[in-house]
Amino acid sequence: VSSVEPSPVAFELETPDRSPLATQSIVLENKGTNPTSLPWQASTSASWIQLKSTSGSTPAVVEFDIDNKRLYHGWNENLITIETDGGKIEIPVRINVLPLKVTKLLADPDGTVAYGIHENAVAGGNCYLLEIDVVTGSVLRTLNIGPKTGDFTVDFAGGRLFFGKKDVEEIGIVGLDQWSVLPSMPLQGIAGLLAHTSRGRLVVGPVGFSGYLRIYEASSGDLLSSEYFNSTSSMQVSPDGNSLFTSSYGIEKYDISRDTATRVGRVDVDSSSAGVFMRSDGERVFVDSRVFDADLNLLGFTSGIVRSADRAGNFAIGDKVWWLDGGAEVSSVSGGKVVTLGGGDRYLLVFGGGYFYSSDLSNHLPGSWP
Repeated sequence: VSSVEPSPVAFELETPDRSPLATQSIVLENKGTNPTSLPWQASTSASWIQLKSTSGSTPAVVEFDIDNKRLYHGWNENLITIETDGGKIEIPVRINVLPLKVTKLLADPDGTVAYGIHENAVAGGNCYLLEIDVVTGSVLRTLNIGPKTGDFTVDFAGGRLFFGKKDVEEIGIVGLDQWSVLPSMPLQGIAGLLAHTSRGRLVVGPVGFSGYLRIYEASSGDLLSSEYFNSTSSMQVSPDGNSLFTSSYGIEKYDISRDTATRVGRVDVDSSSAGVFMRSDGERVFVDSRVFDADLNLLGFTSGIVRSADRAGNFAIGDKVWWLDGGAEVSSVSGGKVVTLGGGDRYLLVFGGGYFYSSDLSNHLPGSWP
Protein backbone atom coordinates (compact mmCIF):
# COMPACT_ATOMS: atom_id res chain seq x y z
CA VAL A 1 0.00 0.00 0.00
CA SER A 2 1.34 3.45 -0.92
CA SER A 3 0.78 6.49 1.30
CA VAL A 4 2.19 10.02 0.86
CA GLU A 5 2.73 11.89 4.13
CA PRO A 6 3.71 15.56 4.29
CA SER A 7 5.91 17.16 6.93
CA PRO A 8 4.94 19.47 8.48
CA VAL A 9 1.19 18.95 8.34
CA ALA A 10 0.42 22.66 9.02
CA PHE A 11 2.12 26.09 9.12
CA GLU A 12 1.49 28.81 11.68
CA LEU A 13 3.69 31.88 11.18
CA GLU A 14 4.01 35.44 12.45
CA THR A 15 5.63 38.46 10.84
CA PRO A 16 5.71 42.25 11.08
CA ASP A 17 3.91 43.95 8.20
CA ARG A 18 5.76 44.24 4.87
CA SER A 19 8.63 42.10 6.13
CA PRO A 20 10.22 39.29 4.11
CA LEU A 21 9.65 35.70 5.16
CA ALA A 22 12.00 32.79 4.61
CA THR A 23 11.05 30.18 2.00
CA GLN A 24 8.92 27.44 3.58
CA SER A 25 9.26 23.73 2.76
CA ILE A 26 7.00 20.68 2.75
CA VAL A 27 8.70 17.27 2.66
CA LEU A 28 6.73 14.57 0.79
CA GLU A 29 7.59 10.91 1.33
CA ASN A 30 5.93 7.60 0.57
CA LYS A 31 5.42 6.05 4.01
CA GLY A 32 3.45 3.04 2.76
CA THR A 33 4.43 -0.61 2.70
CA ASN A 34 5.25 -0.26 -1.00
CA PRO A 35 7.85 2.55 -0.95
CA THR A 36 7.82 3.33 -4.69
CA SER A 37 8.05 6.79 -6.19
CA LEU A 38 4.59 8.38 -6.40
CA PRO A 39 3.46 11.28 -8.59
CA TRP A 40 1.94 14.34 -6.87
CA GLN A 41 0.45 17.71 -7.71
CA ALA A 42 0.32 20.83 -5.50
CA SER A 43 -2.10 23.76 -5.71
CA THR A 44 -3.49 26.67 -3.72
CA SER A 45 -6.16 29.32 -4.21
CA ALA A 46 -4.20 31.93 -2.21
CA SER A 47 -2.57 34.71 -4.26
CA TRP A 48 -0.13 35.29 -1.39
CA ILE A 49 1.19 31.69 -1.44
CA GLN A 50 3.66 31.23 -4.30
CA LEU A 51 4.48 27.58 -4.98
CA LYS A 52 7.92 27.02 -6.51
CA SER A 53 6.85 23.67 -7.98
CA THR A 54 3.41 22.21 -8.61
CA SER A 55 4.15 18.61 -9.60
CA GLY A 56 6.72 15.88 -9.24
CA SER A 57 7.38 12.48 -7.71
CA THR A 58 8.23 11.36 -4.20
CA PRO A 59 10.47 11.80 -2.38
CA ALA A 60 10.26 15.57 -2.88
CA VAL A 61 10.49 18.95 -1.20
CA VAL A 62 7.75 21.42 -2.12
CA GLU A 63 8.93 24.98 -1.46
CA PHE A 64 6.77 28.06 -1.32
CA ASP A 65 7.15 31.77 -0.62
CA ILE A 66 4.69 34.13 1.04
CA ASP A 67 4.07 37.57 -0.45
CA ASN A 68 3.59 39.71 2.66
CA LYS A 69 2.43 42.69 0.60
CA ARG A 70 -0.77 40.81 -0.28
CA LEU A 71 -1.74 40.10 3.33
CA TYR A 72 -4.02 41.89 5.77
CA HIS A 73 -3.20 42.75 9.37
CA GLY A 74 -4.18 39.91 11.67
CA TRP A 75 -4.61 36.26 10.78
CA ASN A 76 -4.56 35.19 7.12
CA GLU A 77 -5.49 31.58 6.35
CA ASN A 78 -5.54 29.30 3.32
CA LEU A 79 -4.61 25.79 2.18
CA ILE A 80 -2.01 24.03 0.08
CA THR A 81 -3.50 20.93 -1.47
CA ILE A 82 -1.36 17.91 -2.34
CA GLU A 83 -3.04 15.38 -4.68
CA THR A 84 -1.78 11.85 -5.35
CA ASP A 85 -3.29 8.65 -6.69
CA GLY A 86 -4.14 7.83 -3.10
CA GLY A 87 -6.22 10.97 -2.52
CA LYS A 88 -6.00 14.60 -1.41
CA ILE A 89 -4.08 16.14 1.51
CA GLU A 90 -4.82 19.68 2.69
CA ILE A 91 -2.10 21.57 4.57
CA PRO A 92 -3.31 24.69 6.46
CA VAL A 93 -1.16 27.82 6.22
CA ARG A 94 -1.88 30.52 8.82
CA ILE A 95 0.11 33.73 9.17
CA ASN A 96 -0.39 36.56 11.65
CA VAL A 97 0.66 39.94 10.21
CA LEU A 98 1.52 42.49 12.91
CA PRO A 99 0.89 46.21 12.30
CA LEU A 100 4.25 47.93 12.60
CA LYS A 101 5.00 50.00 15.69
CA VAL A 102 8.46 51.59 15.67
CA THR A 103 9.51 54.50 17.91
CA LYS A 104 13.25 54.71 17.19
CA LEU A 105 15.53 54.31 14.18
CA LEU A 106 19.33 54.17 14.13
CA ALA A 107 21.17 54.26 10.80
CA ASP A 108 24.76 53.47 9.94
CA PRO A 109 25.93 57.02 9.06
CA ASP A 110 27.99 55.88 6.08
CA GLY A 111 26.12 52.68 5.25
CA THR A 112 22.77 51.95 3.65
CA VAL A 113 20.95 50.15 6.48
CA ALA A 114 19.08 51.27 9.58
CA TYR A 115 17.66 49.35 12.53
CA GLY A 116 14.43 49.62 14.46
CA ILE A 117 12.46 47.38 16.82
CA HIS A 118 8.83 46.48 16.20
CA GLU A 119 7.19 46.74 19.62
CA ASN A 120 4.40 44.18 19.88
CA ALA A 121 1.29 45.74 21.43
CA VAL A 122 -0.06 42.35 22.51
CA ALA A 123 0.84 41.38 26.09
CA GLY A 124 3.55 38.75 25.95
CA GLY A 125 3.84 39.09 22.16
CA ASN A 126 7.20 38.85 20.45
CA CYS A 127 9.13 41.92 19.36
CA TYR A 128 11.12 41.93 16.14
CA LEU A 129 14.38 43.58 15.14
CA LEU A 130 14.08 45.13 11.67
CA GLU A 131 16.87 45.88 9.22
CA ILE A 132 15.73 48.54 6.75
CA ASP A 133 17.27 49.73 3.48
CA VAL A 134 17.61 53.52 3.81
CA VAL A 135 17.66 53.93 0.02
CA THR A 136 14.36 52.15 -0.71
CA GLY A 137 12.65 52.02 2.70
CA SER A 138 12.23 48.25 2.33
CA VAL A 139 12.54 45.88 5.29
CA LEU A 140 15.45 43.56 4.44
CA ARG A 141 15.43 41.18 7.41
CA THR A 142 13.52 40.55 10.63
CA LEU A 143 14.58 38.72 13.79
CA ASN A 144 12.40 37.57 16.67
CA ILE A 145 14.07 38.95 19.83
CA GLY A 146 11.40 38.00 22.36
CA PRO A 147 8.78 39.89 24.37
CA LYS A 148 8.94 43.19 26.27
CA THR A 149 12.00 44.79 24.72
CA GLY A 150 13.08 48.31 25.59
CA ASP A 151 15.60 50.81 24.27
CA PHE A 152 18.40 49.77 21.92
CA THR A 153 21.80 50.98 20.73
CA VAL A 154 24.13 49.85 17.96
CA ASP A 155 27.88 49.26 17.80
CA PHE A 156 28.19 49.65 14.03
CA ALA A 157 31.95 49.10 14.00
CA GLY A 158 31.69 45.91 16.06
CA GLY A 159 28.55 44.60 14.33
CA ARG A 160 26.47 44.24 17.50
CA LEU A 161 23.11 45.62 18.62
CA PHE A 162 22.21 45.83 22.32
CA PHE A 163 18.61 45.96 23.55
CA GLY A 164 16.99 46.26 26.95
CA LYS A 165 14.40 43.95 28.45
CA LYS A 166 11.63 45.54 30.48
CA ASP A 167 11.29 42.87 33.17
CA VAL A 168 14.63 41.00 33.07
CA GLU A 169 17.95 42.18 34.52
CA GLU A 170 19.95 41.61 31.37
CA ILE A 171 20.74 43.14 28.00
CA GLY A 172 20.02 41.23 24.82
CA ILE A 173 22.69 41.20 22.12
CA VAL A 174 22.28 40.58 18.39
CA GLY A 175 25.18 39.74 16.08
CA LEU A 176 24.36 41.74 12.97
CA ASP A 177 26.56 39.71 10.63
CA GLN A 178 25.18 36.40 11.93
CA TRP A 179 21.69 37.91 12.27
CA SER A 180 21.11 35.92 15.43
CA VAL A 181 20.57 36.52 19.14
CA LEU A 182 23.80 36.03 21.11
CA PRO A 183 24.14 35.23 24.84
CA SER A 184 22.75 38.04 27.00
CA MET A 185 24.75 40.36 29.24
CA PRO A 186 23.74 40.20 32.94
CA LEU A 187 22.84 43.53 34.56
CA GLN A 188 22.35 44.96 38.00
CA GLY A 189 18.80 46.25 37.63
CA ILE A 190 16.51 46.77 34.63
CA ALA A 191 17.86 48.61 31.59
CA GLY A 192 15.97 51.82 30.83
CA LEU A 193 18.07 53.79 28.35
CA LEU A 194 21.09 52.48 26.45
CA ALA A 195 24.01 54.14 24.68
CA HIS A 196 27.10 52.47 23.18
CA THR A 197 30.21 54.65 23.06
CA SER A 198 33.15 54.84 20.68
CA ARG A 199 35.36 53.90 23.65
CA GLY A 200 33.67 50.50 23.89
CA ARG A 201 31.45 51.30 26.86
CA LEU A 202 27.78 50.57 27.35
CA VAL A 203 25.96 53.25 29.34
CA VAL A 204 22.73 52.06 30.99
CA GLY A 205 20.43 54.60 32.60
CA PRO A 206 16.95 54.84 34.11
CA VAL A 207 14.00 56.21 32.16
CA GLY A 208 10.95 57.91 33.64
CA PHE A 209 12.10 57.32 37.21
CA SER A 210 15.15 57.82 39.40
CA GLY A 211 17.59 54.95 39.52
CA TYR A 212 21.19 54.04 38.77
CA LEU A 213 23.39 55.05 35.88
CA ARG A 214 25.79 52.19 35.22
CA ILE A 215 28.74 52.02 32.85
CA TYR A 216 29.84 48.61 31.54
CA GLU A 217 32.72 47.42 29.42
CA ALA A 218 30.69 46.38 26.37
CA SER A 219 32.77 43.41 25.21
CA SER A 220 33.23 41.72 28.60
CA GLY A 221 30.12 42.96 30.45
CA ASP A 222 32.26 44.10 33.39
CA LEU A 223 30.60 46.77 35.56
CA LEU A 224 32.85 49.84 35.75
CA SER A 225 30.71 52.22 37.83
CA SER A 226 27.26 52.62 39.35
CA GLU A 227 25.82 55.93 40.58
CA TYR A 228 22.38 57.09 41.66
CA PHE A 229 20.80 59.17 38.94
CA ASN A 230 17.78 61.44 38.53
CA SER A 231 14.88 60.62 36.26
CA THR A 232 15.63 61.21 32.57
CA SER A 233 13.67 60.87 29.35
CA SER A 234 16.59 60.36 26.98
CA MET A 235 20.37 60.36 26.75
CA GLN A 236 23.12 60.52 24.16
CA VAL A 237 26.88 60.10 24.22
CA SER A 238 29.30 62.37 22.35
CA PRO A 239 31.20 60.92 19.36
CA ASP A 240 34.46 60.74 21.34
CA GLY A 241 32.73 58.76 24.10
CA ASN A 242 33.76 61.24 26.81
CA SER A 243 30.52 63.15 27.43
CA LEU A 244 26.97 62.09 28.26
CA PHE A 245 23.96 64.36 27.67
CA THR A 246 20.61 63.70 29.35
CA SER A 247 17.25 65.47 29.32
CA SER A 248 14.16 65.70 31.48
CA TYR A 249 13.21 69.06 33.02
CA GLY A 250 16.61 70.28 31.94
CA ILE A 251 19.57 69.24 29.85
CA GLU A 252 22.62 67.98 31.72
CA LYS A 253 26.15 67.21 30.56
CA TYR A 254 28.33 64.61 32.30
CA ASP A 255 32.00 63.80 31.95
CA ILE A 256 32.29 60.01 31.55
CA SER A 257 35.88 59.93 30.27
CA ARG A 258 37.01 58.14 33.46
CA ASP A 259 34.13 55.65 33.37
CA THR A 260 32.20 57.51 36.07
CA ALA A 261 29.55 60.19 35.53
CA THR A 262 30.51 63.68 36.79
CA ARG A 263 28.07 66.49 36.03
CA VAL A 264 29.79 69.44 34.37
CA GLY A 265 26.83 71.47 33.13
CA ARG A 266 23.07 71.97 33.31
CA VAL A 267 20.47 74.18 31.62
CA ASP A 268 16.92 74.27 32.98
CA VAL A 269 13.95 74.17 30.62
CA ASP A 270 10.37 75.12 31.39
CA SER A 271 8.74 71.77 30.54
CA SER A 272 9.47 68.07 30.37
CA SER A 273 11.72 67.36 27.40
CA ALA A 274 10.81 64.90 24.66
CA GLY A 275 14.44 63.99 24.10
CA VAL A 276 18.03 64.98 23.48
CA PHE A 277 19.81 64.46 20.18
CA MET A 278 23.48 65.14 19.48
CA ARG A 279 24.76 65.72 15.98
CA SER A 280 27.26 63.02 15.00
CA ASP A 281 30.14 65.51 14.80
CA GLY A 282 29.55 66.47 18.46
CA GLU A 283 29.20 70.18 17.74
CA ARG A 284 25.46 70.63 18.28
CA VAL A 285 22.98 69.35 20.85
CA PHE A 286 19.24 69.54 20.20
CA VAL A 287 16.67 69.39 23.00
CA ASP A 288 13.16 69.63 21.59
CA SER A 289 13.27 72.91 19.62
CA ARG A 290 16.37 74.31 21.32
CA VAL A 291 19.79 74.28 19.67
CA PHE A 292 22.91 74.25 21.89
CA ASP A 293 26.60 73.92 21.31
CA ALA A 294 28.53 71.14 23.06
CA ASP A 295 29.07 73.39 26.11
CA LEU A 296 25.30 73.97 26.45
CA ASN A 297 25.31 77.54 25.18
CA LEU A 298 21.94 78.27 23.58
CA LEU A 299 22.33 79.13 19.89
CA GLY A 300 18.75 79.33 18.64
CA PHE A 301 15.43 77.63 18.09
CA THR A 302 13.54 75.64 15.50
CA SER A 303 9.74 75.50 15.19
CA GLY A 304 9.54 71.85 16.28
CA ILE A 305 11.35 68.89 17.84
CA VAL A 306 14.67 67.93 16.24
CA ARG A 307 15.32 64.18 15.93
CA SER A 308 18.22 64.02 13.46
CA ALA A 309 20.79 66.27 11.78
CA ASP A 310 23.50 66.13 9.17
CA ARG A 311 27.18 66.16 10.15
CA ALA A 312 27.97 69.24 8.05
CA GLY A 313 25.63 71.31 10.20
CA ASN A 314 23.42 72.62 7.40
CA PHE A 315 20.09 71.21 8.49
CA ALA A 316 18.13 69.44 11.23
CA ILE A 317 15.23 67.02 10.86
CA GLY A 318 12.11 66.30 12.88
CA ASP A 319 8.49 67.04 12.00
CA LYS A 320 10.11 69.27 9.37
CA VAL A 321 13.50 69.70 7.74
CA TRP A 322 15.15 72.96 8.75
CA TRP A 323 18.00 74.80 7.16
CA LEU A 324 20.11 76.07 10.05
CA ASP A 325 22.37 79.08 10.11
CA GLY A 326 24.27 78.75 13.40
CA GLY A 327 21.16 77.66 15.27
CA ALA A 328 18.39 79.80 13.80
CA GLU A 329 15.72 78.41 11.50
CA VAL A 330 15.93 79.76 7.96
CA SER A 331 13.25 77.72 6.18
CA SER A 332 11.55 74.34 6.47
CA VAL A 333 9.71 71.54 4.65
CA SER A 334 7.94 68.33 5.75
CA GLY A 335 9.82 65.63 7.65
CA GLY A 336 8.60 63.06 10.19
CA LYS A 337 8.39 62.00 13.84
CA VAL A 338 10.55 58.86 13.65
CA VAL A 339 13.44 59.70 11.35
CA THR A 340 17.09 59.00 10.68
CA LEU A 341 19.75 59.80 8.09
CA GLY A 342 21.91 57.24 6.31
CA GLY A 343 24.03 56.72 3.24
CA GLY A 344 26.44 59.52 4.09
CA ASP A 345 23.60 61.86 5.12
CA ARG A 346 22.05 61.54 1.66
CA TYR A 347 18.91 59.52 2.46
CA LEU A 348 16.08 60.41 4.81
CA LEU A 349 14.31 57.37 6.29
CA VAL A 350 10.95 58.04 7.95
CA PHE A 351 8.51 55.79 9.79
CA GLY A 352 4.94 57.02 9.86
CA GLY A 353 1.43 55.71 9.33
CA GLY A 354 2.61 52.14 9.86
CA TYR A 355 5.16 52.22 7.02
CA PHE A 356 8.75 53.14 6.19
CA TYR A 357 9.51 55.47 3.34
CA SER A 358 12.78 56.89 2.10
CA SER A 359 13.90 59.60 -0.27
CA ASP A 360 16.96 61.46 -1.35
CA LEU A 361 17.25 64.30 1.15
CA SER A 362 17.72 66.82 -1.65
CA ASN A 363 14.04 66.27 -2.47
CA HIS A 364 13.13 67.64 0.97
CA LEU A 365 15.35 70.70 0.99
CA PRO A 366 13.98 74.10 -0.01
CA GLY A 367 16.39 74.69 -2.91
CA SER A 368 19.97 75.84 -2.51
CA TRP A 369 21.37 77.24 0.72
CA PRO A 370 19.38 80.42 1.51
